[in-house]
Amino acid sequence: MILGVLFSRRMIKKIAGGANVSGLQFLAEESINEGIKLIAFSPDDIDWWNKSINALVYTEEGKWTLEISPFPDVIYDRSLFSSREKEIGKISRQRFKNEYKIPFLNNRHYFPKWETHKVLLSCRETRKYLPDTALCTHPATLIKFLNKYGVVYIKDSGGSRGENIYKVYPREDGVLIVSYVKSGKIYMNEMSPKDVYTKIINGSLYGKKVILQQGINLAHFQGKPLDVRILVQKDASGKWIISDKSIRIANSPHSPVTNISNGGEVKKFADVIPKLFPISNIKINEELDKMLLSICNCLEINYGLLGELGIDVALDIHGRLYLLEVNGKPAKSCIRRSNNRQLIHEVYSNIIKYCKYLKENNPISY
Repeated sequence: MILGVLFSRRMIKKIAGGANVSGLQFLAEESINEGIKLIAFSPDDIDWWNKSINALVYTEEGKWTLEISPFPDVIYDRSLFSSREKEIGKISRQRFKNEYKIPFLNNRHYFPKWETHKVLLSCRETRKYLPDTALCTHPATLIKFLNKYGVVYIKDSGGSRGENIYKVYPREDGVLIVSYVKSGKIYMNEMSPKDVYTKIINGSLYGKKVILQQGINLAHFQGKPLDVRILVQKDASGKWIISDKSIRIANSPHSPVTNISNGGEVKKFADVIPKLFPISNIKINEELDKMLLSICNCLEINYGLLGELGIDVALDIHGRLYLLEVNGKPAKSCIRRSNNRQLIHEVYSNIIKYCKYLKENNPISY
């Protein structure tokens, strides 16, 4: 079996230079253990005429070598394309799926916040986990949310890695405080409601689909807000399993995001939650498991087969859970930072085993 990992051209050059891009080395080691041929390629490397790929192939000697490979049996999409590559990347995905009936580990790779919110709102089991959310197309919507919740988050629906997220809340004199992170630094500005709309929604976020989300009084650990990053994967039999739960702690009490890329700290779920919720931690854990499986099932009903998702969940001071975001290309940074070799092995082994399952049970080949 051939497993193809799809990257941007820039990442392929890094891999050829010896970089461990997106934990690819761990995946490569597991592919050898499972007897799978692993190739890495970009859309530029595909030869549609000859049905082959000028790919980087991982050898049993632990090296990447360039060779011409047949099309893969399954594709694991890890691409973050440049603007130049986006269209050719889209066409490549469509051709592999529609013409060659090659399954992807995730049938959908992108989950914009607003579209995902609407999909999960349509499923009875997931509705209760959604924070109140609305498209912001008029200043009145912002005022309404501020009056109702006091604290509001302004987000780019298509944003990722904690970018373009603004926390807005009023001071006692009515002036709004706006906090956000840029290049790892926290900024806090004073603005009027009019300025928030004109300088952020119609300014920094102009041309983007902007959503408003109710502020959540997040649980704190050592004085800093936290959230939960979960990795859910399919196993060798095609069933959902919860592979990891990590706590991400913001680098400051004032930070609106907890992302590692913005200086957040990672701890084990089991090391933090029992300390914060000594009475209800078991109930919270059980509810979280139920929530995660409900989200996975709802998304699959609407988008087709999925094999791996990163799910960000907010936990408030009362132990209530809210969905923040779904990521179709989870970076697994929390897992790799844990230095837990057994966990790392299991997570990357799950990818290989599910891809083998996909090949044997190809849902689009008939």
